[in-house]
Amino acid sequence: TGRQAGTLRELMAIRAIHGKMFRRLGLGTALGFRTRDRQVTDRPAIIVFVARKLHAQWVLDGQMLPSTVQGPGDLWCDVDVVEFSYHGASSAAPKEQVYSELVECLRGDDQCVGPGSQVASLEVYGTMGAVVRSRTGEHQIGFLTNRHVAVDLDFPYQKMFHPLPPNLGPGVYLGTVERATSFVTDDLWYGMFATCCSETVVRADGAFVPFAASFDSSSVTASIKGVGEVGELFTINLDDPIANLVGKAAIKVGRSSGLTRGTVVAYGVEYHDDKGVCFFTDLLVVGDGGQFDSEGDSGSMILLCDGDKPRPVGMIWGGTSNRGRLKLRQGHEPQNWTSGVDLGRLLDLLQLDIISND
Repeated sequence: TGRQAGTLRELMAIRAIHGKMFRRLGLGTALGFRTRDRQVTDRPAIIVFVARKLHAQWVLDGQMLPSTVQGPGDLWCDVDVVEFSYHGASSAAPKEQVYSELVECLRGDDQCVGPGSQVASLEVYGTMGAVVRSRTGEHQIGFLTNRHVAVDLDFPYQKMFHPLPPNLGPGVYLGTVERATSFVTDDLWYGMFATCCSETVVRADGAFVPFAASFDSSSVTASIKGVGEVGELFTINLDDPIANLVGKAAIKVGRSSGLTRGTVVAYGVEYHDDKGVCFFTDLLVVGDGGQFDSEGDSGSMILLCDGDKPRPVGMIWGGTSNRGRLKLRQGHEPQNWTSGVDLGRLLDLLQLDIISND
């Protein structure tokens, strides 16, 4: 009885109430839809990740997760259990996995630079995300990428190049990081306390790099190679129905694996470290028939296939090589997955607007 939760905010509130139980019995949680008989249903659920799913016959008393949980008022929702193959330490992934005409263009074999192009600091390379304009100061135009791609605290200047820095090969100076963020508290990010844990942060991992005055900005394009112009930013509203986001088809273009396709399978992924800190990452994307990202694709925009033009919704920051693999369907091997930052919230935090056309 009662009212079934139907929005991300409602699922988040229910999860917060039962957080201690989920932490005791699982490796982490996320918000999405329940899977039954190997098919994704339309029933909103809190997804609990476990090391191994077992038949109820072999689960001890006190270790069985309930099939539903109650929330505030008369709210309730389903609980789904997904197997998570944990790597432990980060697994090594080959740096160069795809060679195609598109990928060669993104790595410097093209007269233009834009979303999807290779960018590099003095020791790390990644992918250019959105072309953006600052909402403050002189309203500079620049680009967005990951903080872990752009910022190295061992160097005094956080300079970015395309395609390579001068110490590694030919390249052009793009600009220097002006503002960046790594983690944000849950109340600032979501506008609510997402857990009962006092130490809760969301992985934001973004950096804004305004184009340098010495850089020829006429070579910048806001279109994505292999995709074209993008549509308006897809703003994730926690009060909208879950189906507005979860289950949607997505694409990305990155300097390592080029154009790939996948599906948004969950939002608001939660996990804890051994120091008691609760971490959130926003988007969980699974590739269609293969990996959605590879090492070096960090910073790529995640685009929803929504309408005539794909709409930016997130930015990749990590994936399978960081933690493990998900077994989403019985009888199938575990799948690779990708973590993404909620792009709308990151743009607001860094005071930026997307430029979607040239």
